[in-house]
Amino acid sequence: MFNSNEQFTLGLIITVYFIFLMLMSLYIKRKIKTYDDYNMASRTVSIIPLILTFVSTGVGGATLLGYMENGYTLGMGQQWIHITMISAVIVLAVFFLKRIRLLGEQHNMVTIGDYTALRYGESARIPTVLSFLFAYCAMTGMQFVAIASILNLTTGLNMTTGIIIGWILLTIKTYLGGLKAVVWQDVVQGLILTVGIVVLFFVVIYYSGSWSSIQANAQNSNQNQMLDFLNITPNEILIYLLTLAFYQFIRQDVWQRIWWPKI
Repeated sequence: MFNSNEQFTLGLIITVYFIFLMLMSLYIKRKIKTYDDYNMASRTVSIIPLILTFVSTGVGGATLLGYMENGYTLGMGQQWIHITMISAVIVLAVFFLKRIRLLGEQHNMVTIGDYTALRYGESARIPTVLSFLFAYCAMTGMQFVAIASILNLTTGLNMTTGIIIGWILLTIKTYLGGLKAVVWQDVVQGLILTVGIVVLFFVVIYYSGSWSSIQANAQNSNQNQMLDFLNITPNEILIYLLTLAFYQFIRQDVWQRIWWPKI
């Protein structure tokens, strides 16, 4: 896919970026003094970093690799992945965010296990932990595979080696700086992702000739359905709604971010 010079350049960029993340974690580590500093970013995150950390969390390996492949092979109907998720986030923000925030402040909560223990008793922590352990093993593994896939595509690195490198680097940077490092690294990555995706959208439209050219190409290929937002079955929409969308209501990282802000 890339020649040797391109692979060297991309590999150098990725290496420099990871060094930058490590140095940021080391710098933030010097400012961590308390449990809240490490686990809750001192509960002093303002609104702009909060938005960018949500962007960085939401736009990850699954979005940039899996969703784009779905869009390429199945068409615009796959936008329902985002429509259902945005709908769930709006409901969460309008009806639940304030309540979750107040509970966290009143009881100094860090995890959803704190909430289930408050609601159902201390014994509820065990099933809560087990359920999140299975869920986040899958999610974390997916992120390691995403990193390895990018390294494989850009530098030709073996997938297994890429997974091990991703695991080591992400673990070290998070261990050093805790959630405070995650927040401020997400700020950087959220800006890069937002600007990059917007620029990429216009670049793709430009090199495609225009939206009318895209429509003409689809028509000439007898693939008009690829540009149809309704090119998806109700069952598929329900799957996205009942899995990816509803999952946003009970994500540990979402609740933890709700308890971060300085309001």
